[in-house]
Amino acid sequence: MTEDFEEDLAEPEPTVFEMTTKEIDITIIGIRSILTYYICGSCGKKAVQVGSLKCEACQMKQRIVATSKQWCAQLFVQNSNTSEHLNILVFHQHLRKMFQCNDKEFEWNENRDEDKITCVLLEGGKINVRQ
Repeated sequence: MTEDFEEDLAEPEPTVFEMTTKEIDITIIGIRSILTYYICGSCGKKAVQVGSLKCEACQMKQRIVATSKQWCAQLFVQNSNTSEHLNILVFHQHLRKMFQCNDKEFEWNENRDEDKITCVLLEGGKINVRQ
């Protein structure tokens, strides 16, 4: 018969994902700014409006369409776990995800404006963020 193993097992090494990913719950306290910008339909980089749109990267000129307009918001938030306050910048694709997480129906078309986005963001509850 063999003896029972009584020593402590070694702690597993954390994976790269575990070391670089942090998950927190935040509550939006305020909105510092909401900005719009345009993206190039070809390369996805920033485009400037000069009558039409002109991409700063690939130099392509293109007409302005609703899908080329993007939004970003600088938010003042509170970490629900530590009560720490943070400033975060949230770009268009993540703004859309935040609205979906809060079950907010929002039409991302020409009718969207800063006031509507502000109202939806401030009405939201806790949001889970993975960094």
